[in-house]
Amino acid sequence: MYSKQSEYKNKNSTTFAYSLEAIMKDNQSETVLSMIDSVDVCRCFEQQIERFLNIVNVPVAGEYNN
Repeated sequence: MYSKQSEYKNKNSTTFAYSLEAIMKDNQSETVLSMIDSVDVCRCFEQQIERFLNIVNVPVAGEYNN
């Protein structure tokens, strides 16, 4: 599981939203949660799900790191 950042621009501003992604057994990425306002909230969901499912956290290409 990993957090992903998306950027949305309009005339006057740029906003960011985060999604929680899961890499499945076939190496395809699936969105678990989307349009999360805070990367901290997204990472909290990630950690709780990984802990509950006994998933080892490993770095993933494309993961948002800040």
